[in-house]
Order: sequence, then structure tokens, then C-alpha cells
Amino acid sequence: ERLLTQGEQGAAMYILVSGKVHITRRDTISQEEQDAGEARDGEVFGLLSLVEHMPSPETCTAEGPATVAALTPERYHALFLLSPSLARQLQYMVAVQLARELQWKNQSLRKGLTRQKRPSLLERLFGVSG
Repeated sequence: ERLLTQGEQGAAMYILVSGKVHITRRDTISQEEQDAGEARDGEVFGLLSLVEHMPSPETCTAEGPATVAALTPERYHALFLLSPSLARQLQYMVAVQLARELQWKNQSLRKGLTRQKRPSLLERLFGVSG
């Protein structure tokens, strides 16, 4: 099942509770679909929809059964009123993921690679293959 489509406005940020989500990006010049990796349990995707109300930069498709939690901007803001400590933890998780994505993008640009597979969260945080 397709959860996000590249170029379309996303309605929420998603937290993958269980399962796998395949991530692809269409090259804007060649129009080729490129593998960008996968999201695994506990990872988030669709961040730009939540923090910047921007179109999705990638297509995210569930590979088989997957459980996801959708967090809309309205629910995100309500979370700060209902549970400030949980909201701060989520805010930190979002900041870490955005920082990791920026590091990965910068590394790709420095190496001049356009087809590098996005590492998993474990690989990004600990250098461990998952």
C-alpha cells in the first residue's frame, strides 16, 4: 500500500510501528525511479509534511503488512497540550531524524553520488547493518 507519493502534499508524519516501508525517489532530471532504502520499526517518515507542509520528496510504500501511526499537524500541536513530556520526546526524535537525513544528504553531495542507498536508522546511528 502506498503511504506517500513523491511530489504530493502529505497530510501527516508517519511512525512505523511494525513492518517495512520501501522508499524510492524519482530523479527529477532522468525521471528514473531510484531505491532510497527502507524504513523499519520505530522510524519516522513524511517529516516535511509535518514540519514544513511541503510535498513529499519520496514515495513510501508498505512492503506487506505494516502498522503505522499517523500524526497530523493538528494532533502534533494538541500533543503539546495533552502531554508536554511526550511531545518533547517526539520533537527530539524528529530533530534527530532530520539531522541524520541532512548528514546523509551532505555526505552524498560531497562524494558526488546520486544513487546511494539510504542506510537504516541502526546503520546511521551505530554503523550496524540491520
